[in-house]
Amino acid sequence: LITARDTIGIPSIGGHVEHHYRLGPLTFANSVRLFSSLCPYMHTPSDRKRLFNKMVAGMEEAELLPTDPGISQTVRKQFEQIGNGVPSNIEKAAYTISKDVFMSFLRTDDSHGVERMY
Repeated sequence: LITARDTIGIPSIGGHVEHHYRLGPLTFANSVRLFSSLCPYMHTPSDRKRLFNKMVAGMEEAELLPTDPGISQTVRKQFEQIGNGVPSNIEKAAYTISKDVFMSFLRTDDSHGVERMY
C-alpha cells in the first residue's frame, strides 16, 4: 500500500500494477486507527487499542471529519497533529511525531501501563 496525493506514474512495480483510489478525509476514529498502526511508538495490538480508547472510545466526535461543524477544539487539534484525516499526511505524522506530543495523547487520569510501552 502506498499513500500519496498523486499517482506514481509507473506502469508496473515488481509485477504489480498501480490502482489509484482517490479518498476523501478519514473520520477521526479511522485516522487514529491508521496512525496507531503506523506509529513506531506503538508496539502491540494492546498498545494500539489503549491509544484508540484514550483518544476516541465513547466520543460523539468519532465519526466526524476534520471539516465538520461542531468538532471540538481538542479533537480539531488532534486531527491536525495526526494528519487531518488524509492518509498520506497520517503516515507522515506517524513517523515524525515527537514523543512529547505522542505522550500527550495518552495522558489521562488513569495512565497506568503507559510506562510499559517505552
